Amino acid sequence: GYARKERKTQPREPITAKLIANFITLAGADRLLLLDLHAEAIEGFFDVPTDHLSPHRIISEYLLTRGLKNITVVAPDAGGGRRAELVANQLKAPIAFGYKRRSGDDEVEMIAVSGDVKGRDCVVVEDIITTGGTSSKLAQSLHAQGANRVIVAASHPVLTGNAITRAIKDAC
Repeated sequence: GYARKERKTQPREPITAKLIANFITLAGADRLLLLDLHAEAIEGFFDVPTDHLSPHRIISEYLLTRGLKNITVVAPDAGGGRRAELVANQLKAPIAFGYKRRSGDDEVEMIAVSGDVKGRDCVVVEDIITTGGTSSKLAQSLHAQGANRVIVAASHPVLTGNAITRAIKDAC
């Protein structure tokens, strides 16, 4: 929780990820295992030793068992580029990028997809999926550009409201 609040976006807004890091330390934690942080800078918010674990090798190994053909790994936005690159390197696959604009907390407009996706099985690599808005819009864009299949891999699937229904409908 609060991983997306690692920086200020409005005046007088707290950096809540730092506040939560302080709470965890005050509660008595003396070492932490962190999994796929939304922003790597968050690791520096903790005043105790941390180990930042990456799920990308495990995700890649699983994807290799799914019988995918002509894989393209897709970053949902610029911030997800590093995650997508880690999986793409493991799969020896090219990368495509989604470009989006947020019109509200839960509203996403997919502006474009850059990369070769036509006739390919696309794997969208996400860290956090809450409402599924980004994944849904991206899957629609990928299908519109000729992708065969769209699979979404996420390390933190929060999946609130109708996120699961939305994701299944648009990704398949």
